[in-house]
Amino acid sequence: MLRGVPANIRSDLWSLGAIFYECLVGRPLVSNSTSKIKGVRAFSASSVIFPQETLEWIPESMRVIIGRLCDSHPEERFKNASEAIEMLKAYCQARRRCRRAPRRHLTVSWKACRRPCAK
Repeated sequence: MLRGVPANIRSDLWSLGAIFYECLVGRPLVSNSTSKIKGVRAFSASSVIFPQETLEWIPESMRVIIGRLCDSHPEERFKNASEAIEMLKAYCQARRRCRRAPRRHLTVSWKACRRPCAK
């Protein structure tokens, strides 16, 4: 919409991804701040950057999903909601399989999260 192109489903998916990003990272995806975020791109060609301190609790597969939702190039985003839902379902199923595996490799705990929990 900022580029003078009418809003479409990809605009809505960007908004959903921006909400996911803010919920997970604790700060908006887009802000008026001029300081650059030091961190890791969602994937190599992505314009979405996750702060270094969030890498402990945001799995790479979720960063890729959010990166695809919020890519600055609309043609790189999911084509429709069904495509995004399928990737989210696959993510959830993979996470369920991980929970059944030995927990030695899952080092993230709620204590590692430095943000206060909502009451």
